[in-house]
Amino acid sequence: MDDSDLWLYLILIVIFVLFSAFFSGTETALFSLSKLQRKKLEQAKTNSAKNIPKLLNKPRQILITILLGNTIVNVAASSVSTILAVIISEKFIHNVSVAVSIEIVVMTVVLLIFGEITPKSFAIRFSENYAVKTSYVLSFFRILFYPIVKILEWITMLFTFKNPLSIKMDKITSEDIKNMISTNSYDTMLKKQEKEMIDSVFSFSNKLVKEIMIPRIDIIAVNIEQDIDKLRDTISQSGHSRIPIYKEDIDNILGIIYAKDIILNQEQNFTISSLIRDCYFIPENMKIQLLLNEF
Repeated sequence: MDDSDLWLYLILIVIFVLFSAFFSGTETALFSLSKLQRKKLEQAKTNSAKNIPKLLNKPRQILITILLGNTIVNVAASSVSTILAVIISEKFIHNVSVAVSIEIVVMTVVLLIFGEITPKSFAIRFSENYAVKTSYVLSFFRILFYPIVKILEWITMLFTFKNPLSIKMDKITSEDIKNMISTNSYDTMLKKQEKEMIDSVFSFSNKLVKEIMIPRIDIIAVNIEQDIDKLRDTISQSGHSRIPIYKEDIDNILGIIYAKDIILNQEQNFTISSLIRDCYFIPENMKIQLLLNEF
């Protein structure tokens, strides 16, 4: 056997590994698409994009097609590499078992890195673009494997009691919603304040307490030495349900008084100090999400 035959086997191995990468990446890209992304693809102008929702209408068939194709090319790559290892052994090593052992290790690493990890990582990062660019090729294999796929689908349905394959693809992320409200259709429907409110909801958990605290100069508080009438007037004018009580200096907060306590005790003689409740002292650098968990 001449060198041209060796190169032919190498080329075949490369082709099979590339197809392995195609099937692995396509599986990840398709089944990681969110509901919003699929809806967007349905409304796209290109036929390749519109083809994706059609493929995903029968997720069981698509999954079987991908797994069948991946299995075929992986077995083919391993078989050709084994033949190549035997040929090389006869020409150079003269030890078939050693050559085949090396071939198994090498092909396992090659298929793992180039046929699984790399394409799947790429597909996760660019799932929408990856799915669009590969949809027609996948449709071709779906037609090519259709008879075998139908048989395998029937067999799998026997083991799953004919329940349709449950693939959760309806997860909508915060990024999906942000992208949705930034599109032209929603841009005209939502007011500026509404958009800001939606954005604030998603950034809420990362905000710090100090970002929502009232500035010191704007705090409405009452000195404990003040009389009850002054306290009533402050509550009435401020409209707050709770008023901080301090002694001598506003930095020396003793507690808070509830407006309802003033109303309930308005016919009784009482002092401000008798109605003071304990208040929470929170570090200003605490996250709001953690603060809410305290209550």
